[in-house]
Amino acid sequence: MKTADEFREIMLKVNPNGAQVRLKDVADVALGGQFTAISSKYNGQPSAALALRLATGANVLEAVTAVRATIASLEPNFPPGVKVVYL
Repeated sequence: MKTADEFREIMLKVNPNGAQVRLKDVADVALGGQFTAISSKYNGQPSAALALRLATGANVLEAVTAVRATIASLEPNFPPGVKVVYL
């Protein structure tokens, strides 16, 4: 898919009565610039954020467990005052 119109037509759900819900029915769809800047704050303070996307067929519970274990193993190397918060 390359155009906003193609994304708008993504089927999200078909109700038991046959009614279809497409992305355009529940969202405003537009293509933005190729490069974007993202900033994150936690309690009004600058922070670092990490977002993960699960691979197709992956087990979410296994992925969460692995991510938390990896972060826990890295925490001893964090600068003083840096803490991990899961949202």
